[in-house]
Amino acid sequence: MSRWLVATMTSVLFIALVIAVTGFEALLGGVEAVPQPDATSYLGPGMVLAGALVVFLATASGAREGNPGVTGLVAAAATYLVMLGVGSVGYALVRGDATELLVFPAGSALSPFVVGAVVVALLVVVGGVAAWRYQARQAEQGPDEQSSGHALGPDRPQAGGQRYPSTGPSRHPPRAEGPR
Repeated sequence: MSRWLVATMTSVLFIALVIAVTGFEALLGGVEAVPQPDATSYLGPGMVLAGALVVFLATASGAREGNPGVTGLVAAAATYLVMLGVGSVGYALVRGDATELLVFPAGSALSPFVVGAVVVALLVVVGGVAAWRYQARQAEQGPDEQSSGHALGPDRPQAGGQRYPSTGPSRHPPRAEGPR
């Protein structure tokens, strides 16, 4: 699989999990995603889409090089900042008040919606990068190492030094069956 496909799947998973987490927060905690009553209904989805873009870019760039844990932490921090930035600009535009550029992030910095999205971004990016790395490592190995799942593959010497082929005809001549 290409890293771009993994990044796309990771972003879609991020969106789905943020929707699920936000739904459970609203159901169990009675918490609104965006508590401002005069905010437009597009503010929360806009924040999530901006976070999904960060997850996409972090997964695509972290898949090639870098530690999955560090990539996930950077993606979580960037998701936090981007979501608050998009939310503050969007809310300031709706209200027509520039002071909302500072007030909105201060009020939403620790909201369950933003914190839940940050945790989801961390988990999804670490999982996506680690999965891509595992798949790339398996593709670099030969088919012998992949099929066995352990150090002694099917065509490797077993106890006693004999080789047991995995497929195909036997390498040893047939035994002569005779009267005993």
